[in-house]
Amino acid sequence: MLDTISLEIANERGTLSAGRNRTRFATWPVSEFPGIPRSDSAEPLCDLLSADLVRAITEGAVASSTPADFPKYLGTCLLKIQQNRLKVVSTDGKRLSLSQCPCEAEADAELLLPVPALRELGRLLAGGDLEARTQVLYDGSTAWFRMGDLEFSVRRVESSFPNYEKILTPGASTTLKIRRDELLPALERIDIMVRNTLTRLVVLDLSPGGEFRLSGRTPELGTSVEVLDGNVDGDPLRVGFNVGFLQDGLKDRKSTRLNSSHGS
Repeated sequence: MLDTISLEIANERGTLSAGRNRTRFATWPVSEFPGIPRSDSAEPLCDLLSADLVRAITEGAVASSTPADFPKYLGTCLLKIQQNRLKVVSTDGKRLSLSQCPCEAEADAELLLPVPALRELGRLLAGGDLEARTQVLYDGSTAWFRMGDLEFSVRRVESSFPNYEKILTPGASTTLKIRRDELLPALERIDIMVRNTLTRLVVLDLSPGGEFRLSGRTPELGTSVEVLDGNVDGDPLRVGFNVGFLQDGLKDRKSTRLNSSHGS
């Protein structure tokens, strides 16, 4: 049988009782509580499935860094609503992550929002009904996310996000398609060799019609080489990456495709 919980407030003192347990605490006048912002004047931007928004936030925030005083965009995600698509983009100056999902857009918009707040929003959504829909609104300074009886507000960051689209080339000279569950373990094994180096470099050698080779080297320890089966199209390519960055980008993905517009 469940215990009855009771709460009593008297003379600015509160008492919370549950069974034989008692907790006493101080209270403050309601007038001293800061005013809660309201979304009454906010205009709707889009409506989308909560599951899609959670995925877009999780994937789009991969490249974000801790909040910084300057430039302010380093601790933010860009939310771009256009042509019934919602894009979530972040960068730490060395890498870029972009995720997008369908939405029912009512207006085009670009909002720069702090990453910690968006991750908290994703946590709240993930704990609820992912098949429900979330409405996004904006009042000129604050973005609102409305989920049933719950409203979550995020203050917009006043800054400019880099023009990320100029580095996303429409074509690719080399394409690799490979299963994530084969590539990620190989990267983890390479990381054992290179994780204590400055760059954590893994070198990828792609040979169209041939093999896909990964290698890592540490002068003090030696060299690790992995050979995997993958579908490589285009020009031969030899390229190096920070293995930790690649692992971050592969989390929670079922398959992987690597495109490059420059072979070497």
